[in-house]
Amino acid sequence: MVFSSLIQKIMTQKIILTGMASKLSGRKEMEIDNVTSLTKLEQILLNKIPGLEDYKYSFAVDGNLIRGDDSIDEKCHILVFNPFSGG
Repeated sequence: MVFSSLIQKIMTQKIILTGMASKLSGRKEMEIDNVTSLTKLEQILLNKIPGLEDYKYSFAVDGNLIRGDDSIDEKCHILVFNPFSGG
């Protein structure tokens, strides 16, 4: 029997936390398995970081701002940060 077809590929993403995400979690980084979309990442972070839902935050993947339900590749860098404001 071939077991490789029964084993789901696990994709671990390294998430860099800054601002309130870092403060609330008490960490600067975390690893999350099988993050394939921004929607899924947000759901996981809200479950893992109590109080995060009370703050605004943004995401960047490989240095590019992402929004909505953008997909997330296996080998990328993900940053969670407070949104910018300017004037």
